[in-house]
Amino acid sequence: MTEVSMPAVLTAERQQRADEYFQIHLNGQREWYSKKASNYKKWGQILSIIVIASGALIPVVQLFPEDPHATWVTMLTAGLGLTVTLAKGIDRIGKFEESWVSFRKASESMKREYRLYINYAGAYVDAQNEALTYRRFVEQIEQIIAEEQQIFWQSQEVENDARNKSETTAGTD
Repeated sequence: MTEVSMPAVLTAERQQRADEYFQIHLNGQREWYSKKASNYKKWGQILSIIVIASGALIPVVQLFPEDPHATWVTMLTAGLGLTVTLAKGIDRIGKFEESWVSFRKASESMKREYRLYINYAGAYVDAQNEALTYRRFVEQIEQIIAEEQQIFWQSQEVENDARNKSETTAGTD
């Protein structure tokens, strides 16, 4: 079995063309997705830790004997409950978990297409027609971006529908 090897010059040309596409036409969108994914993951995890820790401390605080003249147990319990509610609300509004997964998927998919393209692999093996191969690469990247944006807009529609339904239900009471 013989292995097809492309000259380094051709590989470098493809890499340069792909890099230009990402930097000029997409203004660094691949890096943007990667940074957003990391940032949203971090915030999602921080908020989850806050919810878990605060929620777990509520019953523990209740074990302390309450001094009839001090209300610190009640105040601390209320504060922890407020912290849980606020952290969960921020997480829900920010959609950190959902967003970081979507951003990471888009970023990794773009990286995969980039690697396949510059290494003459997968759908990019046709070195005979470089213009067609490059166009296929661009179409794949644009499809990845379109899919991520479609997921975003679908989640916005679901949220708006739920909000409108709750407003309609509240108005009929």
